[in-house]
Parts: sequence; structure tokens; C-alpha cells
Amino acid sequence: MSCDRMRNFTLMQPRQLIKFMFLLAPVAYLFWSHWPVLSGHLLSDSFSHIYNCYQWSENQETLTRLGQLFYQNINETGGAAMYRPLTIASYCLDYSVWGVQPATFKTIQLMLHIFSGLMVFYCLSKLCRFYRLEPQFPFWVVVFYWLFPLTPEVSAWVATRADSLVQIFMIAGLYFAWRNRLVWASVCLVMALMSKESAVMMVPMLVSVLWMNQDCSQSILHRLKLSFKKGVGFIIILVGYFVLRWLIFGQTTNVYSKSQPVLERIGENALNFGDTLYRLMLGPLGQIGLSRLWLGVLLVMMGYGIYFIFRGKKASLSLFFVFNIVMVLLALMTQFNNTDISGGGARVLYILVPWVVVLVCVPMVTKTSRTVTGALCLLLGLSVWLHHKVLSQWSTASQVSARIIQSVPDMAAGIAPQEWSLLLVPEYTGAALVGRNAQGSLVSPPFQKESYLSAIVPFIWDDLALWRDRVNSQFVAQLKPDVTQANQHPVFAFCLSKNSGYIKQRIPPEVFSSSTSWQSYWETQVTRHHCYF
Repeated sequence: MSCDRMRNFTLMQPRQLIKFMFLLAPVAYLFWSHWPVLSGHLLSDSFSHIYNCYQWSENQETLTRLGQLFYQNINETGGAAMYRPLTIASYCLDYSVWGVQPATFKTIQLMLHIFSGLMVFYCLSKLCRFYRLEPQFPFWVVVFYWLFPLTPEVSAWVATRADSLVQIFMIAGLYFAWRNRLVWASVCLVMALMSKESAVMMVPMLVSVLWMNQDCSQSILHRLKLSFKKGVGFIIILVGYFVLRWLIFGQTTNVYSKSQPVLERIGENALNFGDTLYRLMLGPLGQIGLSRLWLGVLLVMMGYGIYFIFRGKKASLSLFFVFNIVMVLLALMTQFNNTDISGGGARVLYILVPWVVVLVCVPMVTKTSRTVTGALCLLLGLSVWLHHKVLSQWSTASQVSARIIQSVPDMAAGIAPQEWSLLLVPEYTGAALVGRNAQGSLVSPPFQKESYLSAIVPFIWDDLALWRDRVNSQFVAQLKPDVTQANQHPVFAFCLSKNSGYIKQRIPPEVFSSSTSWQSYWETQVTRHHCYF
């Protein structure tokens, strides 16, 4: 592939447009496979994002609060060091238009995933047309991208809106940089930085695009100088972003980890990063059959993709792809030295997926052997299977969430004014988060017509001991502020049976006598009634 700067851009020809129509098949599959998710309810942190918009709207301060997000830390982004004003604004825009409609929020989330795939397809189609490469290459890439097993966490979970926006702005920004439209690339960079912190890795990516676009006949040093000279605007934007974070949060790069210098964090996290990456890759797949075979074939095909590029003496392209993968991994290394394999982790690898699938499919830029085509078909088949299995976890979680929310009014109807009860909700189903960080939202407006928190208190299993400690404490008065003689312990235990409706069991006073009896009581209820399992 030539390193000459691009020129002579033209629109897709009718023949290419016809081929484009074949993309409707995987798009139709995505909507079909996501239907149980779309017809279910919200999950985990998604509740809190929309609740913020609801509360601001009720207090008539939406615009004020959204404006403050751009320059203040008001702790509405899920973490004290998270700067995501554009993401929060997108939630509130949806809420102002649609209200609390889970299907709409979820459909938009899925469409963002599809749209980012179409952007990848469009950019690669331009590349193939300009360099006279095989037009089948973009089709392989976009199908792999849409059906990659790590993507359901983003396409099915509304709380990952930030990852979707960064992906879109990253692809658009790199495309504009490739076309030497640096102003538009800078706009995309700013938008990405206001969406999620992972956008900082766009700056070295953008500079690497400028380096790849330089004339190969020039020396490497000269090309680097020109690249940094043209990319100085990106660097200034990044410095300004760090200054803003320092003014807001008192630090620049810490998002998840303890407050340590970046190099110290990298050195500490590097020791366990192989295990962390392995957990992030296979965590959502759990014990699903063929997952390790899929990972093995994926790594082999990525290695062959790198070899194929070097064999074709296209070192600039190879270095560009590998460099971007390394940048993503280094960025992750600054934040993670461990991860929870139960869920909530695959989204951090979403920004890596385009580069992975491009490397896997890069042999298709020219006519290739049947062996390679067969290996790609095998990998695609495994990807579809695993995508389906991972997505089914999010489908189950969405349906469980919907059943819980629908059952709460009936549960509360049988609770006397002085009584209150506990409702066990699952923290996660497989890799899909359900009630984590959202227990109170399940029984409160705007997701319920009225607040049932004084009658039904949802909790996750990890908080079981906490609620025993709260019995006979002043905490109960917070649940029943208008009741003078409220019960000091929960009267009923609720859970949702897998095979029937909700289960309601009276809690004997003696189970509060010890932590062992308290936990044994709930274990018996869960086992006997098959709650959530």
C-alpha cells in the first residue's frame, strides 16, 4: 500500500451500493437477537443516569445542571474523577424527548453500535477504492465488528453510552485526519474527550495517521517532524483537557485506580496485566464452550494479519494498526490491575475491537487462499455463537429487571403502613449486571408511578449482612418517616421465582438472632423457590 497522501475521493458506485444492501442481513439479525433486550427494562447504572435527568427535570434545573457538568464536579457521572458531560447530556436529551421508555433507550444504544460499524465500513470502503483493494474487505470487517463477542455489553447496556460515543468520534476523527481535514478531526477529538476519558488515546492515534500519510520516500525523522507539526493542535487540545481535569478533580489521569503517578501505575499494573486482559476478554464468555478455541483462532489470525502486511511490504499500515492496539492496552494499564469477571468489564475493550477485526481480516484486501477464507469463516462462526450466548445473558437480565419492576406494586399492596419488607434482587446474571448500584431505583419514580421504598426495600446478596445490622436501628426511621411505631425489622421476604411470579414469605423473628441463621433463612428461600436461577 502506498504512503502517498490521499486524493480523488468519489462516492460509492451503484455496484458497491448493491453490495452495501447485503449489510441489511447482519443488521436485521442484530435487531432480532436484541429483541428480548429491547423488550426488557433498564439495568444497573442505567437507572441512575436517567434518574438524574428525571430529578433535574422535576426541579426545573436540567440546563443548569448540564452546564455545570462541563466545568464542575457535581458527582453525577458515576465517579468523582469521571468527566463525561456530553454522555450525560445525551441521556437527558433522550429523556426530554421520550421520557422513561426503556425500549427507546436500548434501541438508540443498539443503533449507535450499528452506526459505528457503518462508519468503519464507509472508511474502509474509501481506503479500498483509493488503493484499488478488494472491496470484500470492508464487508468482512464490519460483520466481525458487529458480531464480536465482547460487543453485547455495549449494544445491550444503556450505561455504556460513553463507550459508544467515544467509538463514533474516534472513527470519525481518524477518518478526517486521514483526509487532512484537521479542523474536523479536532472537533471530533473534543467531542470524544467530553464523552469519556478513554478518548485521550485518540491523540497518538491521530498523530500516527498523519505519519502514515507522509511520503514514504522521506526519512522517518522528517516524517515524524511533519506529523507532530501538523498534529500540534491535537496536543494543545489534550493539554487543555488535562488542565481542565486538574481544575475540576485535582488530578489529570486517574479515573479508576488509586491516586498514583501514571508511570508508577503502569509499572504496578503491568505485573498482573496479562491476567487482567485475559479476564476482560473471557470474563463475559464465562464457561461457554468453544470460547478458548475462539480466542486461540483470533490470536492466530491477528498474527497472520500482521505477517501478511509485512510480507506485502506495507510496514506503515502494519505499524499504524499495531501502534493503535498498543495505545489502547497502555491506556488500560494505567487504570486496571484487576477486574471483576462477573461482568461490567468488556466495555473497556470496545475501543480495541475495530483494530482487532481489521488485523484479522486484513488478508482479504487481496484475493487470498481458501485456507485463510476457511479460517475466517470458522472464526466468524465461533464469534456468532459466542455473541449469541453473551447476548442471551443481557436478554435474561433485561427480562428479570422488567419482571421485578412490574411486580413491585403488587408486592407493596400487601404491606401494612407500619410494616416494611426486603426484596432480594440479583446483582448480575452471568456477565450482565442487573441490580448493582440500582436497588432503590427499582421501586422509585420515574420507573414506578410512586415510591414504594417505605414498603419494599430491594437489596443484593452482598448486602445481606448489612440489612441485618440495620434492624432495630435508627435507619428504619428513614424508611418510615411518617410512621410513629414502624416495625424495626422486615416482616416479609420477597424474591422472583424463575418458574412463577414473586415469592412472599413471612420472616420469623428468630432468624435475626445470628448472622448464620439470617443467611441460612435466605439461602433456603432462594433454593426452595429457584429465585433468579
